[in-house]
Amino acid sequence: MSRLPAGPAALRRQAEIGGLPEPHVEAMRPLLLAIFALAAASVVAISGLGVLAPIWGYLLTLAAGATYVLGLRSFLPSRARAGARFWLSPRLLEVAAVPLTAITGAVVLLTTSPGPILVGVIAGWLFLVLGLGAWLDAAGSRGEGPAWGPTVLSLLLVSVPVPLLVGSLGPGVTPWLVALGVAGGTWGPGWRLVRMSGRGSGEAALAALGVALLLGASAVLALRASAAGAVLPAALLVGWYGLTGVASRSRSESPTLPYLGFVVLAALMLALTQPA
Repeated sequence: MSRLPAGPAALRRQAEIGGLPEPHVEAMRPLLLAIFALAAASVVAISGLGVLAPIWGYLLTLAAGATYVLGLRSFLPSRARAGARFWLSPRLLEVAAVPLTAITGAVVLLTTSPGPILVGVIAGWLFLVLGLGAWLDAAGSRGEGPAWGPTVLSLLLVSVPVPLLVGSLGPGVTPWLVALGVAGGTWGPGWRLVRMSGRGSGEAALAALGVALLLGASAVLALRASAAGAVLPAALLVGWYGLTGVASRSRSESPTLPYLGFVVLAALMLALTQPA
């Protein structure tokens, strides 16, 4: 007597008979991704210590980033893991946007030669974002993961723009690089933060893009007004978080007071950066 299929096999059989869509099962392989994250962080650290010539450090970092993106395939639906559609998939871009922004920010910050201690701090932060952050992101999208996952993930996402904000607002940076660095550093994390509120992927991407462009323009205007000091990147970070919170609200919802409070606080901090 033959046994009836059960579990995923039964769902596939129902899809064949009744025309139901074939289920997508996302595999979670945190250990594999942690290995890729450790490799990427180690390459960035070695490059930052000056062991390699700059050109080789950049090439190795590029290779490490590409390898990490390959590792992200374990978090994607099985039918999206191969072929040209995988590389052009919006789902891949959504999953890879934050990690690649973090790698870019770490490289930009290391070009300032921060010293061995800060190089280790940057590499450790990068490992947390790439390994722990991506796993929490994937687990949270399926309603899994630990209870503290959303809080830690939010903190990691908020930390991602910091290296690019600091590097982009340094002395001697041209205005278009300032705008590109600030907007590029805030778009990917903003996308994920808006997505965590339940908004659709495309809608969240556009909302985050609007916030990123506004922040980039604000940074250029602030520098043109001779704003300077460590308060400037902090003010932009606070303003970005508040505006992202406002953008995460649906059209039928009014922005909550705490998010608007962050925007007001950012404006006050920017006022403090103006010369007397």
